[in-house]
Amino acid sequence: MRPPNNEFTYTILASDGDGGKAFKIDHHSGLIDTVALFDREKQAVYNNFILWRPSTTALRRKLAPHKCMHVFLQDVNEYGPTFESADPLGSVFAENEPPGTSVLVVLSAVDADLLPNTYAIVGGEHKDFNVTYGR
Repeated sequence: MRPPNNEFTYTILASDGDGGKAFKIDHHSGLIDTVALFDREKQAVYNNFILWRPSTTALRRKLAPHKCMHVFLQDVNEYGPTFESADPLGSVFAENEPPGTSVLVVLSAVDADLLPNTYAIVGGEHKDFNVTYGR
């Protein structure tokens, strides 16, 4: 019995990075599932070349269609910022200083996540203080 002309088999033909170990494909339905844990900080994009072949030999000789599947991972905020200086720099200032006088300076912080670092004053009386960036 010959298979109908509309049946295909699916294969992940090639992958970049760990893509070949990260996904599996059902050879009959073409359904793609993940089989690995993902970490966007290690690899953010996976490119997989998917090959589908007709089940009939005559069509297989004529067709070898393939597509590139791009998988983009979204970032999750799982890391906290790390300050390059363990102790923030402070300054002593006199009373009656004008608004805008710097009181505390943090040199910089780095974070492995894509999400931007934000800073805020929390707790206590802080209505007269503001956080500024890039100074």
